Formats: sequence, structure tokens, C-alpha cells
Amino acid sequence: MKTLLIMTSLISILLIAPFLIPVSDLEDTVAPRLLADEDSMFVTINNADIHYKAKGEGKPLLMLLHGFGASTFSWREVIGPLSEEFSVIAFDRPGFGLTSRPLGEDISSFNPYSLEGQVELTVSLMEYLGFEEAVLVGHSAGGLTALEVAAQHPEKVLGLVLVDAAIYTEDTDSFLFKILTSTPQGRHLGPLISRTLLRNSD
Repeated sequence: MKTLLIMTSLISILLIAPFLIPVSDLEDTVAPRLLADEDSMFVTINNADIHYKAKGEGKPLLMLLHGFGASTFSWREVIGPLSEEFSVIAFDRPGFGLTSRPLGEDISSFNPYSLEGQVELTVSLMEYLGFEEAVLVGHSAGGLTALEVAAQHPEKVLGLVLVDAAIYTEDTDSFLFKILTSTPQGRHLGPLISRTLLRNSD
């Protein structure tokens, strides 16, 4: 009986304690649109304000998908030359660059950070800009998104260019990562953990 009481208490603490830790809003931040370049554009798709750049009028469309921790800035040296022959679109995937970072209730029905969400955003942006198909160029984690778009929407993909692609399955996610991304407690503490890691990396 005593063991059961201890176990129940520990589980209750693990379930409730994370919500007792305050996670304050960031202060002194600048609106993404004020940081944007002259050729930057924005569109709202499923509660995410997507920052993208589009250049060129040729065919086919090249859709550039950056890797983890990167942004459209990663493609700055190649967008111009590629656009001389092709239409080129690069966008900041949610959580990176100038694209918004929806949290809480904003991601309860659609999670833009999930692989499924990344696929839907990629296809939705293509369609919003009037393209039915594209060659997907994926770097690092963007390569996984490109592959998944091809698997789920083969009719939308003319070809794949994978640059040092980070390919993994859900089974390779660590237990801690799964807790942080799939539980209410993890989602509550996620911003605080991310900010702490970034501060310590300076």
C-alpha cells in the first residue's frame, strides 16, 4: 500500500510539476516583418505566418527546403543563379528564420513542426503560388521533408535533389525527445528549454 502511494505521488508530481514552472513571453523582440529583406514575402497557412522568397519564371519549379537551424538565408548564394533558368521558391520552415512560431492552442489542430505538418505546408505553399509540381531540393532535415512529400504526393514531385539529407524514422527519436514533443508538459517547457540551450551556446 505504501509503495502504491509513493508511486501515485511521483506520477502526480511528474504530470503536474511542469505546469508550475513559469514560461514567460520573450521581451524586446522585433516583429519578423521588420527584419525581412526587400524580396521577402509572407503568407499565412494553417495559423503559421510563412516567410518565403520567390524568384525566376522558368520551368520547372525548384522548391528549396533548408535544414535544421537554417533558413532561406542558407540558399542566398544559389537562388539568383538558379532563377536564371527556373522558378525558385525557398521558405523558412516553422521554428526557423522569420516564419512564425505558433504554440499552445495555435497548434492543437495542426502541428506545423511535425513531419506531417511540414509536408502539408510545403504542398500548400506550392499550390498557393500556383504550382502543381516541383523538383524538391532538400538539405539536411529538409531532405526528410522532401522525401515525405514525394511519398505522400508523388504527383506533385518531378524530382528530388537531396543534399546531405538527414533521413531517420520515428523509431530513432530519443525517449526524451518524444516526451518533449508529444506531451502537454513537454510542449509547455519546450520554449524554456530551447531558450536555455541557446543562451548556454553563446
